[in-house]
Amino acid sequence: MKNIMAKPLKKTLIAVLASGVLSLSYAADSSAQAEKLSQSILDNIIMRDGEKAQLDISHLKSAIAENTGDKRSAAVDKAFSNFVADWKAVQTAYIVGEADSSMIDTPRLMDTFHEGNENLSEQIQRALKSGDEARVALFKNTFKSINALGLLLYTDETLSKTEKTYADYVLTTLSQHLSDIQAAYKAQEKVLTSDEDQFMSYALNALIDSSYKLKEWRIGEAAGLTKKYQDKPDNRRQEYGLSGNSLVAIAAILGVHADMMEKRDYVNLGSAAIAQGAKKEVDMVRQLIAKAQKQVAQLQADKVIDFSDKRIKPLYETLSQLNDAYYQSLVHALPVQAKILDADGD
Repeated sequence: MKNIMAKPLKKTLIAVLASGVLSLSYAADSSAQAEKLSQSILDNIIMRDGEKAQLDISHLKSAIAENTGDKRSAAVDKAFSNFVADWKAVQTAYIVGEADSSMIDTPRLMDTFHEGNENLSEQIQRALKSGDEARVALFKNTFKSINALGLLLYTDETLSKTEKTYADYVLTTLSQHLSDIQAAYKAQEKVLTSDEDQFMSYALNALIDSSYKLKEWRIGEAAGLTKKYQDKPDNRRQEYGLSGNSLVAIAAILGVHADMMEKRDYVNLGSAAIAQGAKKEVDMVRQLIAKAQKQVAQLQADKVIDFSDKRIKPLYETLSQLNDAYYQSLVHALPVQAKILDADGD
């Protein structure tokens, strides 16, 4: 049996495993389906979503440039929402850092949610008041993140000339990061597709990591449902509270889980796991993804933007079950051996 060490899931699995990291060991599988898994996910999910996010940036740049009045246009709102969704898709399935260590931190350069204690809103306002050109005023990496972009576009309902200029500069930076990501996937394609067992480990770890952060960071903390913030909801903890795109982000993340696990016309993690004898466990994961998607769709239809609303809790509970279904059931149903190792911090 070939032993594959999966990357530590840091804070995500520390919460689940009491300072542990996950090591997966997969039995070799020479089936045609397993051989196709890595290339199929790269082609049908990962590269697709990166291309969509790049296109979104182009559309958002155009919408901002064409926003001739002081009031932010509906076109800007739509383009930003699309970019949020497709960036979350890229982030959810991000695994290229496993093959290229220089790319590990790229998502953190693009997205500062739940990173550090910086008061980004105050600093962006200070930058706007400085009167400096964008490259000078936005000198920190955090000032060129999607979070900073949200502040530039959504601190109020208007868009000043400076806000538009700064937003365009941030989008140019984000576009370069996305180009780097796409180039890295292409450069590392042979490495990523050379070992199907290891690729399955990367993909499964990404989903476990994502499902935990989805329930805890993106829903539970704002809703006051986590141990840390029990009964202390605060919508300022939402990921996209200012723009009203928090549920859009959640729906997009679940969309990637569905593309990875549900029935598709291409080989994905769900079909590969079934081929290895985990049909019952995959069926459970699929049911929970579908249930969560339906709950999010209903929240969106009901225009729920306040996460203290009692209708948020059932979604949190479903996502908790999904995280357990991945880690407690699917991992153990596959020909894997999960080991708890001593953590090295974080």
